[in-house]
Amino acid sequence: MVKYVKRSIIFVLICAVVLTGIPVVNAQYYSDVSKSALTREEFDSIMYVSDNGIMVGSDTGEFMPNSYVNRAQFVQVLFSNSGEKDDYYAGSTDFTDVVEGTWYYDAVCWAYDRELVSGTSSTTFDPARTITTAEVLAILYKYAEYMGTNTECRYESQPILSHSDHDSIVYWAEDAMNWALDYNILNPVSDSAPLNPTAYAKRKAIAVFMRNYEKEAIGFRDDSGSKKLFSFTNEEIYFYTDDDTEHYFCISDSYFNLLCRNIRQYYGANSTTANALIETINDHRSNPWGGSCFGMCAVTLFDVLGKIDFNTNTEGMMYMSDLPTPIESSDVRDGINYYQLTPYVLQYFRNDYGGNISKMRIGLANLASEVTHNGATLMDIRWREEDDGEVKVYGHSLIITEMYDIGDDWYLVCLYDPNIGYTEDWIRITEDAVIFKNHTLSSFGYYRNYALDELDFIDIDNVYNTEIDVESNGVESEVQMGESAGIDYLAEKTLIIVPAVDFTLRNNEGEYLHYSAEQIEGTMEVFYSKIISNGPNVAADLMLVVGNSESFDYTPPNTERQSIFIISDLLNASVVGENFASIHIDESGVEISEKDVEVSS
Repeated sequence: MVKYVKRSIIFVLICAVVLTGIPVVNAQYYSDVSKSALTREEFDSIMYVSDNGIMVGSDTGEFMPNSYVNRAQFVQVLFSNSGEKDDYYAGSTDFTDVVEGTWYYDAVCWAYDRELVSGTSSTTFDPARTITTAEVLAILYKYAEYMGTNTECRYESQPILSHSDHDSIVYWAEDAMNWALDYNILNPVSDSAPLNPTAYAKRKAIAVFMRNYEKEAIGFRDDSGSKKLFSFTNEEIYFYTDDDTEHYFCISDSYFNLLCRNIRQYYGANSTTANALIETINDHRSNPWGGSCFGMCAVTLFDVLGKIDFNTNTEGMMYMSDLPTPIESSDVRDGINYYQLTPYVLQYFRNDYGGNISKMRIGLANLASEVTHNGATLMDIRWREEDDGEVKVYGHSLIITEMYDIGDDWYLVCLYDPNIGYTEDWIRITEDAVIFKNHTLSSFGYYRNYALDELDFIDIDNVYNTEIDVESNGVESEVQMGESAGIDYLAEKTLIIVPAVDFTLRNNEGEYLHYSAEQIEGTMEVFYSKIISNGPNVAADLMLVVGNSESFDYTPPNTERQSIFIISDLLNASVVGENFASIHIDESGVEISEKDVEVSS
């Protein structure tokens, strides 16, 4: 049975958008905080500390990112973050310059009692003195020890030595700065860049230190701070809509419209790219559900990076680990599936490795370097399995939190698997294979954290989207209005999505592509390619961007489910079915070389 559907690019969703499907903003968005005035790390960190109540702004609606922090202010940050503030009773203190009744009195007493600070002398604390980077990290280091956080260096015991100004680090701050470098709490631009230990710390720097401490030193944990126990449940009953025949991928119209709006906002409503990508994700939305692991990893990583406040925005939960498990909340499901659709957007920046063992070996070394220098990293793995004569590519998404090259072609990997939570595993390189999680990997890819910014435009907590038209009942108007905001990647090009299984593609000019074992060969120029994992038990898709042509001939794999989605200025078609030998697509329509084909238009 084959269905051929030729849709117009503009399509209409039937159900109305409802307000409850769109998350609200709970973070503090300050008048003096913008992405244009701050680094990406600074901006996200300010969002994180605001979302989690670690730091707050002024009554005038400002965060004052460039204001310097004094000693009293920093210990107040740690006091608030400790969870002990409400139950702590401050006694007397020997510090003559810390007066009972001042706003910082309890915080300084608490820090002194916990041996986090010792004062500038036996009788003075100097609460108003501006704090330096070395002092901040030394106190944070002691705070980590007190809170039971690991302070043993993971990768290097003396990372400060490679930096140009390490001689200016005072002896009592050396251990702290080594720890801060090793855990990416202090993250300079290079291994030799100055650390500026004597520089005065600004509020935006404190926000970065606290976000990175929470992300790397503490990691993915439950609400009690114990050992990284949180996980989602990746079961189809929580992610599909049952129409009695197929279990379809499920996302509410409100979230889907928001995704379409963001695509239009970035690429421009009238561009070929925006229209084609909206068509693409709508096509995928109607496919049988195949897993939401990428979406689960994305919301977990984005939340701890400070890019979104997922738990509070969706459920009003204080911690990610408070979210319901199994997932019975439509808000949680919609937020996850929102990000599950985003790999179909061309702008996602990633590195892919596969095809032969030498490339994969290089890729693993690069991945280890990425994790070491930039922290927790989102990774996709892919493998091939044969089932009743069919060979399919399967995939799964993970967050790699630590990765150690222990020699002899073995890596120890600490990871967050959205299905089971925090765990550890091994990557083993043999003469002709990479073995990971009991699979022989055919390829893998990872997303560089410094470029991983909600696709630089897709956002569910309104950093970019300050107003959402909840009265809209579809995306037809969304793709017809607005000004172009990005590059048209598909101008005079063709977008093709097919199962990532062996196939051959030929165009009208006689050029060809052959895909096998995750390698593309042939004479047709490929401008862009990406394998998109659809879950641990569903075959992956391959996205291609090639030059325009008046026609294409597609020889599909001999698999149970065959499909091709193709769109350009000249062509627009989608074919889904089974038991066909070849497909010819041109401006007049589609020809399928198989008998007993039911066609609907």
